[in-house]
Parts: sequence; structure tokens; C-alpha cells
Amino acid sequence: MIGQHIHDRIVRKIEALANDPFLSDAKKIVGRKEKLHRVRVGDYRILYEIYQDKNAVLIVNIDKRSRIYDG
Repeated sequence: MIGQHIHDRIVRKIEALANDPFLSDAKKIVGRKEKLHRVRVGDYRILYEIYQDKNAVLIVNIDKRSRIYDG
């Protein structure tokens, strides 16, 4: 369970991604077949894919950094 403060920060970051998926703190994940990007929110990472042709962002996963890249 995450605290309300980090929850609110994650929601704000997702809203920002909806407006601009190429945020200055976003990084492309190298070495994966998928075209994943990530942004950091405290100890958490948001993994997402950008579909420019559909003007959409797909949130793939949200988890702590220590677990997000497993599997």
C-alpha cells in the first residue's frame, strides 16, 4: 500500500504524461523489444508506451524501482 502523498504525485505525473509523453525527466528504456519509457516518482517508476498515431499513452506498470524491471 502506498501513502496518499506518493499516490497524489503518481496521479499528477500520469496527468502530465497525458499532456506530454516526452517529459524532460522521461527516459527510454534500452535493451527491450518494447518501446518503453519511464519516469521516476520518488522510489517508484512508471513504465509506459507512446502511441503517437493514436495520440495515446499506455501505462504498462507502476512499481518500486527495486521491482519494476524484474520479468
